[in-house]
Amino acid sequence: MKEKLKKAKRVVVKVGTSILTSKAGLFSKDEVERISAEILDILNEGYEVVLVSSGAIGCGMDVVGLKARPKELPSLQACAAIGQGKCINAASFRYTLLN
Repeated sequence: MKEKLKKAKRVVVKVGTSILTSKAGLFSKDEVERISAEILDILNEGYEVVLVSSGAIGCGMDVVGLKARPKELPSLQACAAIGQGKCINAASFRYTLLN
């Protein structure tokens, strides 16, 4: 397996809500900074990085002030729509600072 990884040109990093949020379920800038630094290290090693985020609902919950994950589809969709922009902005900002 390690031999195959040495030949890889691209690394896919999936970042979900559990990584982007604190134990209290709120958006964590510290975690975004940590992940951003790790991805920057991977880039500096010469790999292409594909970042896949499924943390939009958790980020959106933080913006609208929800303490618990909604169960209704319209609320989940609203949180995802709001949170996706926050995820993108947070990642872009951190990469700019770290680069």
